[in-house]
Amino acid sequence: FTMTELGTITGGGLTGFGIVIILTSLFADWIGYGKLMTAAFVLHFISAVITLAAPAAFAAGGKDAAFMCLFWGMFIFAVGNGVCEAVVNPLTATLFPKNKTHYLNILHAGWPAGLVIGGLASALMAAGVDADGNITTPAVDWKIQMSLFLVPVILYGGMLIGQKFPKSEAASAGISVGEMIGSVMAPLFFVLLLLHALVGYVELGTDSWISKITGSIMADPQKGLMLFVYTSSLMFALRFVAGPIVHR
Repeated sequence: FTMTELGTITGGGLTGFGIVIILTSLFADWIGYGKLMTAAFVLHFISAVITLAAPAAFAAGGKDAAFMCLFWGMFIFAVGNGVCEAVVNPLTATLFPKNKTHYLNILHAGWPAGLVIGGLASALMAAGVDADGNITTPAVDWKIQMSLFLVPVILYGGMLIGQKFPKSEAASAGISVGEMIGSVMAPLFFVLLLLHALVGYVELGTDSWISKITGSIMADPQKGLMLFVYTSSLMFALRFVAGPIVHR
């Protein structure tokens, strides 16, 4: 694939994410947190099946068929992420009503933690290269690398069994979906929503390419990856102390 095609595939993993969070959040109370998390679990598994079917699709229909598998696999993965995100944020706020900022920061420390673990795993599974650029050890099969995301998926799927989820603060206060939609139309809320969307997509889009960007700058993909792991480690650590800073 060309870099443009790879960008389109990774873009499929971002396009629906933010929109899905907003749409799902509006109806989360009506559908129920447990049902939404189950739906996210199913979507994550479907995305794995479609993505890992790319070699078979290539054998049957060539590059275009493989491209469609990878694109839609990533897109469905993003939808699953969006549904999951639409639940965990209000759920955390509901569970810790008097210390929301601190615990929401701890919740979102999971993002850089995943980047660190994924970055280190990627470095360990990459092909070995000598000083002359010759491959000394082959890379771990890409399907195994991609399948690693199923580990946390299986873990959170297991955690869902037998759980009872509370109602959100909005539902407990008797605020209707119509009232919540109406609040989105408030000028300040709409501006904040737009700014947050821009920041989010810039962050997600850059993160998906960061090892290529820093690797090119440092003329060594492995060093670029380690720089990414280092900056993600800083983000992870700071999010555990961000709550008191924000409160101050």
